Amino acid sequence: MRISQYLAAFIAAGTLILAPLTQAQQKPTDEHVEKMAYLSGLDVYTFGFPLVYMELLRYENTNVYKNKVTPYHSEDQWFHN
Repeated sequence: MRISQYLAAFIAAGTLILAPLTQAQQKPTDEHVEKMAYLSGLDVYTFGFPLVYMELLRYENTNVYKNKVTPYHSEDQWFHN
């Protein structure tokens, strides 16, 4: 008896979850596509720029000796002027 109740509840939940996926979806409009492209670009800039910028700073600070003022050290060392 309990197994059939669990099975019925599982089928009902699956039907409610999968019902929107089986319906025909509308084709996105040009305005919607443009908005999503803009938002994707914002996400790329927001999350990608700090990664690239910090890598460039690490490379500049640890790779080449420039002068006595610019720090030149590895990532895990303190520097003193």
